[in-house]
Amino acid sequence: MTTSITYKQIIIFLLPLTLTNLIISIGDQALNRGLTSAESAAKALASFGIAFFLCQFMVGPVIEFRNVSLVLVRSRRDLLIVFYCLFGVSGILFVLSLVIALTSFGTFLSNTVYSLSDDVGAGFMQCMLFLSAWPAVEGITFVMIGLHLSVERSIVVGAAQVIDVFLRIVSVVVLLHTNIPQTIPLMVPILSMYMGGIGRCSFLFLGYFRYIHGQLKKDTPVSQRLKVGQVFSFWWPLAVVTTGQRISRPLASLFVSRDLSDNQEEAAKAIATLTVCYPTTMITYLWLNESRVLFPLFLSPSRRPNEDLNKKDIIKHLTRFNIGYFLVSFSLCLIVFWIPGVITTLLMVLLGVSAEIAEMCVLPLKIATGLPIMVSIRAHMISWLMYMKQTAAICPSAILRLAFVVAFLFLLPLMGMHGAPMGMLALLFGFTAEAIGVVAGAACVKRFKKPLSHNITLPNGANTKTPPSSLNSSSENLRCSHRYAPITEKETSL
Repeated sequence: MTTSITYKQIIIFLLPLTLTNLIISIGDQALNRGLTSAESAAKALASFGIAFFLCQFMVGPVIEFRNVSLVLVRSRRDLLIVFYCLFGVSGILFVLSLVIALTSFGTFLSNTVYSLSDDVGAGFMQCMLFLSAWPAVEGITFVMIGLHLSVERSIVVGAAQVIDVFLRIVSVVVLLHTNIPQTIPLMVPILSMYMGGIGRCSFLFLGYFRYIHGQLKKDTPVSQRLKVGQVFSFWWPLAVVTTGQRISRPLASLFVSRDLSDNQEEAAKAIATLTVCYPTTMITYLWLNESRVLFPLFLSPSRRPNEDLNKKDIIKHLTRFNIGYFLVSFSLCLIVFWIPGVITTLLMVLLGVSAEIAEMCVLPLKIATGLPIMVSIRAHMISWLMYMKQTAAICPSAILRLAFVVAFLFLLPLMGMHGAPMGMLALLFGFTAEAIGVVAGAACVKRFKKPLSHNITLPNGANTKTPPSSLNSSSENLRCSHRYAPITEKETSL
């Protein structure tokens, strides 16, 4: 029996996402490039770095609406329900950002919690004010990304990401030739973020009306409509995990800063180092997370015959592909981070950082070589759990990650490790604990949960097995057929 999936098909689908994730990580570094020419580059990098990663922590929950639209949306009404939920969450994050930026709570965070100097703290609060709308922009974007991925339009997603990074880089170049870097240097990366984000979102909406809007039914029968409770029951475990992942980096920066609070200049340099290291490490592994969509997509009832042998064969292909995917990432880390002089040259030439900061980045980046191992394991297991609609099993892993990060941030200074290497090593231990937690959750689901039924309910109420379908089909109706299958309470229960 031939398989209904090939490595070529997986590569064609994931390649645009992988390449654009690399481009996005490079685009994040372009934001830092907008600050390295400032008069007080280390302080500017510290202010923006803390605000940026705190903002990324807030963005984490809304990003998971991508998986909601990928798995649950079956009609235009369902899409509106998802947007209502998104705007509710984004509104809370907007208010929280304003509280940090405009009240004494922000001063408490910068001066007391992070032990930063007054000028760095003022820059941090200014960044939080200007970035308050960013979670809403990202949330809308990722809902659209989920819709495009559900109909295999990864090339549209890739093109949108390229537009985003292109606009960021162009904006940085243009703004560097104005007086903004001398007067308000923090506005250079912030304006660049908004230019790129709005351009990306606009392009995705154009793709939606071109390829998806006409394929979605206007509504489904009342008993089969997506409900707010179903959205949040699927979303919240993923949001909790992502929040735990996103908060670990600001947490590491916090402990590093406080550990060096006796010397504020060294603390600022350590935070600046982590600000450069975080997006640099993401270039080597962040795109591995894109493999999380493989199981829900390629094991969808509309995409495969219903025989167990075929299902097992697809899982085998996806597993082997993920192993190869990991090896590419790990090899990239070994080449860039471990060959002497490579990473320091890249950081000084491409980002314009000082030789001192570049040298301080070497050890943390070598430690980060272990991150792709854990990210690959985590992504593979989360992908399977999303297909099973058992996302609640992921939640304990977020607790494990935070617990291990905090524990080692306390322990490592006692063992003589300080500064940026301390923060990165604590993150590695946290990633390891999280991967173990996800594997344990998947094992429990496999042991105690039966696979959900993938029969499709026809409009007349009859049930039927999904007919065999080829991945090479060019029919748009086939590619969107799962959106015409009514959703049931059982399918979204956790």
